[in-house]
This record gives sequence, structure tokens and C-alpha cells, in this order.
Amino acid sequence: MVVAMWRFRFSCLLFFVFAISYSSKAGCLISGSQIVYTQPDNSSLGALLSNLLGFPVYSNSVTAPAVSSCINLTQTKYQAGSTNCGVCLQGYSQVLGLACANNSLVQGKVATPAMVACPIDDYAWLLVVSSASMLFFKIRNRKD
Repeated sequence: MVVAMWRFRFSCLLFFVFAISYSSKAGCLISGSQIVYTQPDNSSLGALLSNLLGFPVYSNSVTAPAVSSCINLTQTKYQAGSTNCGVCLQGYSQVLGLACANNSLVQGKVATPAMVACPIDDYAWLLVVSSASMLFFKIRNRKD
């Protein structure tokens, strides 16, 4: 009984560790772009600009693809919401203080990631090859 309880607790702990490690944060998806800026700009200039504009400002350094490649039959797709966000693509101007260099502030929408199953059609060839090879060996080893 005690061993079963410890196994249950351990499996719950593993589940929560994996769930936390695979969780992704929201990012800023620029329309027409396939890149999501995932790191909020927590610098003093970024925070001040965010307060002045009224929407979150993201750093231009950490990015992710809007649609990831299929790994282990799952992929991440960022879905844009209705909240605005911004990214200073060329950083901040040193001369003007609180301004994006060369008017490089680009607005987008806050996007949240969602895990989506990959289409099974991408792996149909694997099913056909494995079925054909099993059938080939079955016919070859058949006794007459």
C-alpha cells in the first residue's frame, strides 16, 4: 500500500514537471510574419514604453516560429488574439531616449501557443512501407 502511494505521488510529480517544462508563454505575432517574439521587454525603457502605449512591448532578441515543425506527432501553433503588442525591431534610440530607432516599432497581436497533432497524412508512407514489408515476409516464409 505504501509503495503504491509513493509510485502515485512520483508519477504525479513527473506529470507536473513535464507539464511545466513544456508550457510556453505568449508572444507577439506580427501580421504577415511567421515569427513570434516571445521575450517581454523588461528593461526600464521597455516597461516605460509599454505603460505609455498601453500594450505590452516585446524584445526583438528571442523569437520562435509561428508554426513549429512536427516533432513526436505534435507541433506548436501560435494563435493571435485581440490584444495589441509591439516590438522595437531595431532597438531603442540613444539620442531620443524613449523611442524606437528609425521608427522601428511594429505592432502585432499577442499570440498564445497551442499544441496541435500533426496530420496523419504525413506518415502514410511509413504505414504503407511497414505493411508491405510484413506482407512480403509473410508470403516469403509461407510453406507450400
